[in-house]
Amino acid sequence: MSQWNELIEKQDWRGRIPFILRRTIKGKIWKRVKFREVDIYEHNFMDCQFLNCAFEHCRIGNNVTYDNCLWQNCSFSGQYSSLGSPAVYRNCRFVETKFKNGLWSNLVFDNCLFSGEFANVYWEGRWADSGKPNLQFSKCDMQAATFKNVTIKNGLTLDSILLPKTGLRLFDNNNEAFTNALLKGVEAAQDDARISLKVMADFAEGQHPVLYDDTHLDHHPGIRGTDSREAFESIAKAFELRR
Repeated sequence: MSQWNELIEKQDWRGRIPFILRRTIKGKIWKRVKFREVDIYEHNFMDCQFLNCAFEHCRIGNNVTYDNCLWQNCSFSGQYSSLGSPAVYRNCRFVETKFKNGLWSNLVFDNCLFSGEFANVYWEGRWADSGKPNLQFSKCDMQAATFKNVTIKNGLTLDSILLPKTGLRLFDNNNEAFTNALLKGVEAAQDDARISLKVMADFAEGQHPVLYDDTHLDHHPGIRGTDSREAFESIAKAFELRR
């Protein structure tokens, strides 16, 4: 038996035609569907479910809202995978769902729950060129999720997220204290450690608190090598926040 009930491939779902309101899809269930290179525009999804579905190279949030929707045992992957720009997710649940690769931008998550895995994803708090909010979380629960090499930077607000209880380290960067300490360490370091601390300072700038998951720290190109890691840890221990 095929793994998938249906393959939906290379489609544009456009919900707005000139002079016609946005399309609303309510109460629909997709089960064991593989979406590949599907772009969704100008839709409202309400009370919909995606069960055991895979999304490859899909952009599901081009001016789209999702209300009270469920993704269960799903996966998002591919170089061009995106949850939105812009998109709003309200009261949504991502249960045992894996996000692999991709930049999260121009997204709002309000009262959402996540379990499963985030791997090699990039979250940025503000648009680099304007300083305007880019990615926003409000009252979101990620306690049952796993972070693997997640990059978080540029002022992403974390205080409204219940973060995973294990596998993460947080550092106090209030008033750029951690950033400045790393930059000061650059002056005293040599060779690879000097380069490494500068890379880590660049990542910390503008972000408070600074969050690194264990995989990120173990594989970050900025702190590979014993000397580089020791130089980083000698500074970081003074700023680490207890959890």
